[in-house]
Amino acid sequence: MVTGTEKNIERFKDVVGAQVKHLDHPNVGAIFGILIGIIVGQIPIPIPGITVPVKLGLAGGPLVVAILIGAVGYRYKINTYVSTSANLLLREVGLVLFLSSVGHSGRRLVLEHHHPGRRRALRLDGLHHHHRAHSAGRRLLRG
Repeated sequence: MVTGTEKNIERFKDVVGAQVKHLDHPNVGAIFGILIGIIVGQIPIPIPGITVPVKLGLAGGPLVVAILIGAVGYRYKINTYVSTSANLLLREVGLVLFLSSVGHSGRRLVLEHHHPGRRRALRLDGLHHHHRAHSAGRRLLRG
């Protein structure tokens, strides 16, 4: 919100702009920065004295790209504003991807350490818990 004389408010609008709509819509362009960061994180960096090249990984790559965009982005007029809704969207997508990755690798480890005869018991147990959760959800929705 801006206060002042009408003439000054008009000058302010000319400099900054008066587009409320621009800030209401999520800027999903941040996903491209994350993707570039993931690609940068997968580049092997050879360090003398270490036999295996070092990679920044899934955390370091996006972090380095974010720091670079924050440092030089204003010179190239890169819009780094992310609305609250887009921020929440990116958080949820990241959480879903992380949990699905953990669940998938955990399932593989559980199946590797159990005897093949026990796999049937594990599937039946999983089916039983799925049925119980589904029944409880239906009861809650009915009221």
